[in-house]
Amino acid sequence: MKMDKRNIENTAKTVGAGEKSGSQLLQFAVICLAIASFFTTAQGMRSYIFNGEPTIAYMTSGAIQGILLALSMNLPRFMRRIWNEKSNVFIKAIIEIVLLILTGISLFCSSWFSYVYIAETVHKGSWDTDSELLVQQIYRNELYDASDYSKAYRTYLEAELGQEILNLQSLANQLPTQASDFNMDWESEQQQYASDNTVASSYMATVINQLKLAFETAPSQENRDLAAQAVTEAQTNIEAALENEQTSLDGVERNLSTYNDQINTLSRQITNATTQAEAARLRETLGRYQEMQSTAAAQQQTIQQEISALRNAQGRLNVYAVNLGLSNSTSSISIKRNLLEMQTELFKDDPDVDSLRNLATETFANLRNAESLSTDSEGESSLSYSNLLTQMNTLVLNLNDYANVKSIETVLYDLTNKLRNTRTASINDEEWKPVWQMRIENLKAQISALPTFVTSSADVSEITESQQRILTGFDRTKSCANLDNATRRYINDHNALEQGTIYLTSPYRGLALFALVLAFFLDLSGFVFGIVDLGAKESKNDLRIGGNSNQETMDVPKIFKSMKEKVGENESQWSIRPTANSYKVVTGNFRCEDGVYYYGVFENGIHKEWEVVDDHAYREGIYLVDNVAARKGVALSEKHQDVIFSNQGFEKMPQDGVYLNGTLSYHEGSLLFEAEVGGKSHKSTESSASPYYIANVEEYVPVHCYAPKRGENITQPAIDLAKFPMKVKVAVLALNPDCTRIVAMYLILRE
Repeated sequence: MKMDKRNIENTAKTVGAGEKSGSQLLQFAVICLAIASFFTTAQGMRSYIFNGEPTIAYMTSGAIQGILLALSMNLPRFMRRIWNEKSNVFIKAIIEIVLLILTGISLFCSSWFSYVYIAETVHKGSWDTDSELLVQQIYRNELYDASDYSKAYRTYLEAELGQEILNLQSLANQLPTQASDFNMDWESEQQQYASDNTVASSYMATVINQLKLAFETAPSQENRDLAAQAVTEAQTNIEAALENEQTSLDGVERNLSTYNDQINTLSRQITNATTQAEAARLRETLGRYQEMQSTAAAQQQTIQQEISALRNAQGRLNVYAVNLGLSNSTSSISIKRNLLEMQTELFKDDPDVDSLRNLATETFANLRNAESLSTDSEGESSLSYSNLLTQMNTLVLNLNDYANVKSIETVLYDLTNKLRNTRTASINDEEWKPVWQMRIENLKAQISALPTFVTSSADVSEITESQQRILTGFDRTKSCANLDNATRRYINDHNALEQGTIYLTSPYRGLALFALVLAFFLDLSGFVFGIVDLGAKESKNDLRIGGNSNQETMDVPKIFKSMKEKVGENESQWSIRPTANSYKVVTGNFRCEDGVYYYGVFENGIHKEWEVVDDHAYREGIYLVDNVAARKGVALSEKHQDVIFSNQGFEKMPQDGVYLNGTLSYHEGSLLFEAEVGGKSHKSTESSASPYYIANVEEYVPVHCYAPKRGENITQPAIDLAKFPMKVKVAVLALNPDCTRIVAMYLILRE
């Protein structure tokens, strides 16, 4: 369309009015959000820092919100202004870093306390229940792990104890026996009990046969041990039989006493009977009692004979025991008997730990006494006692661990049963914290008392692979730490930082994440406004506007002469600014040294030599420099593309503008382009002679103009395009790194 100054002014006013209205609306919204953040931050500070001092909390929150509100609206401008100052780059960078750090601290303080307050509000009514469930979960896991470990360790110790007892029995067989001179007439001993039908005779016959085998028929240490075992068993059986017979005897004697009393009573009644019938009846009853008396007397005699035989057998067994060395606690047979009793007890379903420990302690003491008695002897006996004492000491230690583990296992079993009956406390139940605190402390005490499994010295061949994993994987220190952490996180009181972290790291973190996002939204929204507002002031939307018929005809030599005269006075006003893409204008002149090419280029209007590593020839024109490898470039594709800013929408990516074969001009802040008639233009549907609006450009944006025929380059401010429009073959409009405005132009002139 045709360019008209009134059109430009009206359009600018419309756009400016719209921008002003939108900016005011954004400001109002940011202020409202800042007020909301002010109250939430103040409430968070009041609850966790300034408890009981609401005035200080609100004043601190107001100060923080004031700082954030000012920074949110002006931080981008502050940063740009600092960076544009004429000072050391390092100092400017430090100032901006400090400014960003202070902004971050203020933002964190405001958002975190807002988050804690919001999180506490949304968790109200559910956090107590959630906390108890989490405590119960951790407690249950550690309880089950400790129970599994105690069961596996008990199984391992039972296997170890059994093997150790077998090893001790093997070593005990090497001890010298005290029954080597035990000589008796076993035939005579057998004859004593051959015709006797008492219980004692049956016990003694077995014992005598075993003794005869051990010392006469097939003398050996094994048979002697069997004989000692037979004597020991017979002693136990006879002692039990004596107790039974004595009980029976006591009962018979009581019956005899009763019968005698009845007989005497009936005799008196018969004497005093008044009738023959009564006397006859009494005599009949008396006869029955006399018969029972006779039977009981016979039983008494039989029992007395059995008791006498048992006592005689008991005395004889004591003789055998003395000769076998069983009455001597330091004898090998006595020691092996104790080991056998331990083995028998250990193989029970529920071994008596106290009995095992007593037997082990007694055996250890007997071995120590036996070793002291054999100090004068030489040979293997002394060594056997030493080995027995060493292994017996290990057995005693393992028995202590076994007793400890069994006790802990019982306690853990009781705790598990209590856990089954545990209900989750209601929201209003304030007693759950001390209850669970006590349970945790009790469980920690049991876990701390568990013995440590030492892999290097353990024989785990008797247990399963799963039990091995349980034994090697359990760490009582870690387990206690987990329980301590449960107490610290869910039972104890916390400050704001800890409580906020607990909300975020708990399994029920959904509400906490929502509160965190909301809190940061209240504060970060203002910074979005600052960025949007800055972009609105730096760049306008794409508009098509009319041309200017009063532009002068371009005369390249004249323009170059005029610009050279003005460079000195204006160069400070169009200082070079960083661009998103780097460009170099190659003149085509080059030199080669040692295989390296040096091309003459204009970079930002300054003539330089460019060292390249590319094998291809670099012809005259504009090149896009590879920012990663600065010694390479790509020739600019002469293809039209419109400039696109970052704030024009999400559908298009920002890009530098490339315009071909036309006239570039400037009018009241607007950059215009008019394609030549018959030239390449992307506006095929419009008149090719109509200038159109590209973008708003600051007056002193540098315009680097290269005249190929003259081989010269000159830089001028964009405002000079208003007086001297440029006929260009190629015009590149370079954007800043944020792609929000044009900060440089590179022109290849048509002469």
